[in-house]
Amino acid sequence: MRINLLFILLVGFCNNIPATWCSKEDGRNGSELIDFWTDSYNEILLQFRFKRNTQQLEIIGAGDPLNDGEHQKHAEEVKVKRGRRRSKKRPRLMPLNANLENMDSGKLQQPDTRGAITEDNLNSQNSGKNQTKETDEQNTTAINFGDACQRNCKKEPHIACGNNQTLSPQCKPGTKPLRFTTEQQQFLLDLHNDIRNRVAGNLTKCAAASRMATVQWHAELAEYALLNAMRCKMQHDHCHTTKEFRHPGQNLAWMKWPARWHSGKLEPIVRGLVNDWYDEVQHTQQEDLDTFAGNGEKVIGHFTAMVNECNSHMGCGAVLTEAGATKTLLLVCNYARNNFYNRAVYQKGPAGSLCVTGVNPQYPNLCSIEEKYEHNK
Repeated sequence: MRINLLFILLVGFCNNIPATWCSKEDGRNGSELIDFWTDSYNEILLQFRFKRNTQQLEIIGAGDPLNDGEHQKHAEEVKVKRGRRRSKKRPRLMPLNANLENMDSGKLQQPDTRGAITEDNLNSQNSGKNQTKETDEQNTTAINFGDACQRNCKKEPHIACGNNQTLSPQCKPGTKPLRFTTEQQQFLLDLHNDIRNRVAGNLTKCAAASRMATVQWHAELAEYALLNAMRCKMQHDHCHTTKEFRHPGQNLAWMKWPARWHSGKLEPIVRGLVNDWYDEVQHTQQEDLDTFAGNGEKVIGHFTAMVNECNSHMGCGAVLTEAGATKTLLLVCNYARNNFYNRAVYQKGPAGSLCVTGVNPQYPNLCSIEEKYEHNK
């Protein structure tokens, strides 16, 4: 891939990079985020984000390469505008939350963000980083789906009801389901708890949280997330309740990248997807957290689900598709509690001040794992 990251880092990002590599709106006027992308031919285009405050460089998107005609036209535009060193031509990029059904068509859609729970919906439905109550036996025990049909939601069947637990026919060849290992589960928990601890401790622009839970892994939520992923489409299912959690939340994201881009480890990809959910914090106002109502056209549901104080448990599943020179990962995470319209995402106050059981020693702004929450009210 023709990308010289060393050159980018040395010349100072956007101030000296052609616009084909760097987002015109980012990196200027003191912005903390700088977005740029490769300008390769016959290869997958990758979009990167550099965060000035943390000095982190991560991949946040990917798209199809320019075809012969587009590449020639782009080359001519660059030649004509060489005097200004900036071309306004931008490669087509698939945002991380685009609809998978449109991946090959180049048409982009807004993420199919699942709505929060309303009061009517509610009334109609019947340690440290290794501090967790889940055992390896619990994590690997198969879930009994026999009673799933008894837990159908008001308008939708349960994701596990009648599910034969096989890949959907619309999945592409080379697709396989992924059940995360214990190590990968802990990695996902760490990502979430690090973010929650940061938000709860007033280390971001958000007010401190007085009783935010430490997230633990939940095997049943993970199995239902996997069933969603095995449909191979970027679409929320609207019924994945468990006996414990009657109003669970759900986040989805996907990413496409060159198969030769890294060693095969999924952690960098997963980290980028989770960070993309967190980046919605820039569109979130304190009033959205005090009384959740969404935020118009700005998507904030992924971030607010991640920091909902009642989300003491989560579980994720994924599918990985290897097709020729590219790989695609679809990640689905289910949470114990969805956002409720007209309710607070979390209670404001000094971090951990309302934790009945004390705080987590490794995440001092979060409550201990012994804390009990009313997930279903």
